[in-house]
Amino acid sequence: MPDTDAYRTPPNPRLQRTPSASPPSPLSRNRVRSEASHEGATIRLADMTSFAWDRVCLLGPYTMRNEAEACLGFAWPQFESTGLDMADQFSLMVFAASERVVHVEPLSRELDFSAEIVKRPFRPRDAVFRLAIATSGRRELVRAAV
Repeated sequence: MPDTDAYRTPPNPRLQRTPSASPPSPLSRNRVRSEASHEGATIRLADMTSFAWDRVCLLGPYTMRNEAEACLGFAWPQFESTGLDMADQFSLMVFAASERVVHVEPLSRELDFSAEIVKRPFRPRDAVFRLAIATSGRRELVRAAV
């Protein structure tokens, strides 16, 4: 049976946690996975994080550094270490506070981001998403009514 754990670290040796980032896995992966287990499920990122942040950017595969920095609103010198600009097997949730990245959460492509939410910054109160099934049959996060 194939591994369907959508929240495991992707097999990318270049992906590194930002040195100033919080310890690995402060985002409750089991809780996200259980809440994203059925269509229509609501995901409130502020309720699932154990660290302070003032914005999150959802970055899909092949995101370029200038796109990531435009979403974050500041320079992110460690972007290259993610390998996201050259990979299609994972996406990133990038959490920031006070003009610095505080946590990077890689997600496998078992769960995609819809076009309406990718490369847009969300404040904690607005980072509320819903699980939907795309026309392609893939599971994706879409923006939920706040």
